[in-house]
Amino acid sequence: MTCIAPNVGEAARASGVAIVDEASLERAARTLLERLGCRYVLVTRGEAGMSLFGRDGEREQVPSVARTVFDVSGAGDTVVAVLTLALAARVPIATRRAWPTSRPVRSSRSSGRRRPRRPRSFH
Repeated sequence: MTCIAPNVGEAARASGVAIVDEASLERAARTLLERLGCRYVLVTRGEAGMSLFGRDGEREQVPSVARTVFDVSGAGDTVVAVLTLALAARVPIATRRAWPTSRPVRSSRSSGRRRPRRPRSFH
């Protein structure tokens, strides 16, 4: 497994560590890295952004960007999709960590879920 992306509550439950501050967040993430044998743990933290932990000791804080958001449906899915794409493309971690903050915001700036647009047919 390359990466997991739990939110704070999920990380706390999965690791058995009560997350109350930065130190306990790191303990929880390191526990998950060791227990699952994955390369990265990306903990989504709502307004606090995201924290990325790597098995080689990496730690990156990805700040959130304040925006008017109408609907957060799918924002977490968007984070996972963007991170997966970056991992598959072998984008360096320093570049990759900045990507997830912009896509979920763009996907959440209007109200309600939207169906994909059908291509126009020209007869």
